[in-house]
Amino acid sequence: LHRGLTKDLEAVAKKYKASRERVDAELESDAKALREANAQSEKAFLEQFKQKLDRSVSSRTLRKAVFRDVRDTFSSGSAVLRTPPDIPKSVEELYIEAANFLHQQEATSSSQMAHLKEVHQKKLGHLELQLFSEQYELNMNFAKMQGRMEQRHMHMRHQLARSQLKDFALADRQLLAKRLASQLVELREAAEADKTQLHESQMLEKKIFLKNERAARKKRMSMYQRKLREDGPPDGMSVKEALAKACHSMTSYYSTSPPQLTAVSFDALLRLDKHHQMQTQALDREILSYFVELDEQQWEKKIMLANQETNRLKELDDEHKQEMKAHAERLQRKIMQLREKYEKEVTDRADVTSLKRHSDTLPPPGPGNRSSHHLFGRHPGITSSFESLLITECIRRNEVR
Repeated sequence: LHRGLTKDLEAVAKKYKASRERVDAELESDAKALREANAQSEKAFLEQFKQKLDRSVSSRTLRKAVFRDVRDTFSSGSAVLRTPPDIPKSVEELYIEAANFLHQQEATSSSQMAHLKEVHQKKLGHLELQLFSEQYELNMNFAKMQGRMEQRHMHMRHQLARSQLKDFALADRQLLAKRLASQLVELREAAEADKTQLHESQMLEKKIFLKNERAARKKRMSMYQRKLREDGPPDGMSVKEALAKACHSMTSYYSTSPPQLTAVSFDALLRLDKHHQMQTQALDREILSYFVELDEQQWEKKIMLANQETNRLKELDDEHKQEMKAHAERLQRKIMQLREKYEKEVTDRADVTSLKRHSDTLPPPGPGNRSSHHLFGRHPGITSSFESLLITECIRRNEVR
């Protein structure tokens, strides 16, 4: 974009330089034509002056002296022709006529030359205005294109930042899900290990209880056998029958009890089973609380990540809006500065570029006198949008005058 602007500005400057050289060449040509016309006019006047001098003055020496004096004055470029003293009345009248012609010639030549220079300066003013207008259009278009390009880049950077932020948020959610799965596996394994450990401890406790009950029964039966040996069996019963009856009496109260358990032992076993069941339920509740706590923690983390992503996206959008607003304000100020500078330049040059035509002081048309509409080639003046503004300003100023 900068290279294109530089290339266009160089082309405009090159075009301005060529037009200025052409205008300078036209001024030189017009000035040369004016000098040639003045020389022809002086030559014609000198011929007429010589004829009048021949008719009015009889002395050849005086005629040559007067003619030489007038011719030398014309050739020297002096604007004053001094009348010699002590000359005849007829010669004095011719001197006065030559002096009047020289004065008129000098005044006309000066006026025409001044007008040529004025036209030349105003043509240069038109050229400079055209150059400034084209530079203004190029700079304005460049500023707008640069602003649109910068806005596109800012929007692209914003979208990229949003995408990166969403990618980071997605990575955080995926990492959280992986951690949750890992924690769930660890928690399940720990729960299974706790259940297995509790079951093994309960089985061992029950095994020890049954072992102790069997040992106590054997001890009681041994004591009963010793008593039978000492006191003898009951009436009408043998020792074997008495032992069988005692064993049956110990186990007949609870038909569902394990063998070799008394009623008291069976109640203790039931209490032990109930205690084990309560331990299992407490462990299940504890494990469930761990799962619930883990789920709540993960849910809070998910909400926190979602809120964090939303807040970051909102902050990013707000920053982008502020950046776009600041960029738009800077671009608007830059455009306004360019426009104000352009309008001030046009207003300042309104008087310089307002051409005034004076038909009585214009040089006669000739090969060296070109019309001003040939100044800009295909563009007869300022062809851009500032032409109407310039013409309106010139008309307004002339009306005020």
